[in-house]
Amino acid sequence: MASKQNQNGLTLVELLAAIVIFSVISLILWRFFFQTIEFSDDAMSKNQLQKEANIILNTIQQMHTQSDLKSIKINNDSTSLTLESNLDTVVFNNPGIIYQTSQYTFNENPVSFKFEILLSSSKNPSITYKTNTTFRKLTAK
Repeated sequence: MASKQNQNGLTLVELLAAIVIFSVISLILWRFFFQTIEFSDDAMSKNQLQKEANIILNTIQQMHTQSDLKSIKINNDSTSLTLESNLDTVVFNNPGIIYQTSQYTFNENPVSFKFEILLSSSKNPSITYKTNTTFRKLTAK
């Protein structure tokens, strides 16, 4: 007498195919998730550089208009920026930022001067923020 086999179960090939499909989909989702995190970190770093540049530019503008700006200097390893005036000295030394600019020394406070600064992330040097501006002081005639 012939016996009837139960055909309701999964074969080993079907189970392996399901595992492979699940693995491929999981790998794609995993890569997408970490790529999103990486892009988010890069955007946050760029935003931090832009904020630091804005603070530096605002501080230079205040020092230039309210007192005699004497110098703008970068230390040897580019980890800090120093602004000196006849009234105050301000040091910027954010540990996540590399500062790059020319050294400026003023014998007398100029009415206007051009300023350029390039900030880079110390974690990822390819993330940079560069700005050029001209500072002017209003003078009475």
